[in-house]
Amino acid sequence: MDTELKDYIERGIYEVHGWLEPYSALFIADLIEILRESGTKGAYGEIGVHHGKLFILLKLATQNAQGFAIDVFDDQHLNLDHSGLGNIDKFKSNIIKWSKSLNHVHVIKRSSLDVQPEELLNLVGKCQFISIDGGHTEICTLSDLKLAEKVLLPDGVVVIDDCFNEQWPDVATGIARYCTDDATLLRPFAISPNKLYLAREDVHQKILSNIKPSHTKHLSRENRMFGHNVWIFHPNTVVAPPGTETMDEVLRLVRAYPMRFLKHAIRRIPLFK
Repeated sequence: MDTELKDYIERGIYEVHGWLEPYSALFIADLIEILRESGTKGAYGEIGVHHGKLFILLKLATQNAQGFAIDVFDDQHLNLDHSGLGNIDKFKSNIIKWSKSLNHVHVIKRSSLDVQPEELLNLVGKCQFISIDGGHTEICTLSDLKLAEKVLLPDGVVVIDDCFNEQWPDVATGIARYCTDDATLLRPFAISPNKLYLAREDVHQKILSNIKPSHTKHLSRENRMFGHNVWIFHPNTVVAPPGTETMDEVLRLVRAYPMRFLKHAIRRIPLFK
């Protein structure tokens, strides 16, 4: 991992407004590195960029490949479910701050429902990695998955946000409709905090076998989803012997799960002295 990407994961994701679990940030960066080392070269993109929290990571991890960013930004009348509030000026300034420039960044200020695959292919070409965090309705989720599928390389990966978020059940419904449609190609293979990862079934094992060595201690369990094996990764899976935890690791977990640590601390407060 290069210095710029490492610095962004350790500092930048806490300064850019948005929603991204620290462990998922690291997992995505490692996943893109694995794709690159296996010979997968292509563009990247994100549907629903908000202020650029994950987009910047993708830009750095793909070593400034061509990238597309789709968001309605301040055209909030197009944000049917009010699932985000993007700001194009903050988005661009954050990219410049953490990645030095806007080179190779192609911004599409529209609803993804109005974007055609041909437009993306003409802008950036086939993609190695695509993030979906746009409209959280069933229709938007289904449409975004189909759009991503059409511009993804055969061994590329799609990650989708909020699949298991109880505030947005339509996301899960849209994913279910996509994954149970025999005409679609992408299927789930891994889960990290608030993220679901999909790829073509014939590359699942290749990706998982490469990601496992560096994330074995965080492999919580294996399960099934829509008839496919999925590996579930979670930072709290690791249990260190008492006294061996580093302060950096403790602080990282506190930042990622503040309420969990607060509840643990409250339980330790004696009610009576």
